[in-house]
Amino acid sequence: TIRIVNTQTRSVERVLYSHTTSVNVLDLISSNLLISGSNGGSIRIWDLTSGVNIKEFVPNQGAIRSVHILNTTCNYKIVRFFYNFSFIEDNFLVNILIYINS
Repeated sequence: TIRIVNTQTRSVERVLYSHTTSVNVLDLISSNLLISGSNGGSIRIWDLTSGVNIKEFVPNQGAIRSVHILNTTCNYKIVRFFYNFSFIEDNFLVNILIYINS
């Protein structure tokens, strides 16, 4: 569960339900798109305006431990997720290319 909180009023404005395990990573792709990764290995993209889970990826490689968004000069963003984050050989990397309609 992800809770969007208004920091001025400290009230919960929206709750995003869909992950079935704990959420380990969050990052903003754009002003209204959030990306999240869970302990169960699922990756979700959320529309913050509506609260809708607009895309789900489940590579089934283990817990998501890190996310990094690479900005590009066009409307595409490269999102990198690392599973089982350590500097040992069992790391696994997932790259996702996302188009942002401006």
